[in-house]
Amino acid sequence: MCHGEDRSGSSAAPSLLTIGRQIGFPQLRRTILYGNGRMPPIGHISDEQVGEILAFLGGGPRPRLRNDPAAAPVMPAGPVVASGGVPRPEAQPNSPTLEQRYPEGVDVPAQRYFTDYGLGYPYLLAPPWSTIMAYDLNTGTIMWKKPLGQDRDVAKAGGKGTGVPRGSQRQGMIVTSTGIVFSTGRDGVLYAFDADNGEVLWSAELPMGTEGLPAAFRVKGRTYLVVNATTPRTWGLNSRESGIGSPEPLGKGGYVVFSLPVKD
Repeated sequence: MCHGEDRSGSSAAPSLLTIGRQIGFPQLRRTILYGNGRMPPIGHISDEQVGEILAFLGGGPRPRLRNDPAAAPVMPAGPVVASGGVPRPEAQPNSPTLEQRYPEGVDVPAQRYFTDYGLGYPYLLAPPWSTIMAYDLNTGTIMWKKPLGQDRDVAKAGGKGTGVPRGSQRQGMIVTSTGIVFSTGRDGVLYAFDADNGEVLWSAELPMGTEGLPAAFRVKGRTYLVVNATTPRTWGLNSRESGIGSPEPLGKGGYVVFSLPVKD
């Protein structure tokens, strides 16, 4: 089993030297707790730790949190050499200029073209945008191939079976001995596929989007399936990765546990 999605191109990463001055505490906290782009969510980071990270990135002193017991820092006992902030290095440019990106002696072209993963305008490509497929390893052929997820914007216009742009990255699956494939989709839905033909046997909508592998465990003969649903759902152009439109509002996510029926 594998997920598939077309991607092409690359882009240079921006400098992080002055990133702390460009973002605030709320934005950094949201990015860490809920993830962004290829970065998965890190839900165990406290507000105090987020503040320390912001200060490390050059964002100034850690903002005072509402639950801080005192307004002013407590000075240690004994002689104190000095207090206050530390001098910072001079600000560096966020990214090198065109001339700096080319070796010395090489002329910089008058026109340059950039590309990302080809998904900034996903509707230029015909669906399905994300798929799940099964291979017959005995013959080396594809047994079946089905769309993974349903784009909300296309569904409003009556479209079905489209998959979701960016719909397969960081999604996971579990293949059971009973012929069922449980897979999460970027649309925030857990699907149960028939391993023989790829038909959807069952699905359940989650409170938020998912990333990572589901987990299965058994207690007293009953099997349970756990899914991490803590990230915003991704739709076509209304995604944070494309930079176009507004991301879906954050919901109340968490770990969702399903109980599988027991055979008589």
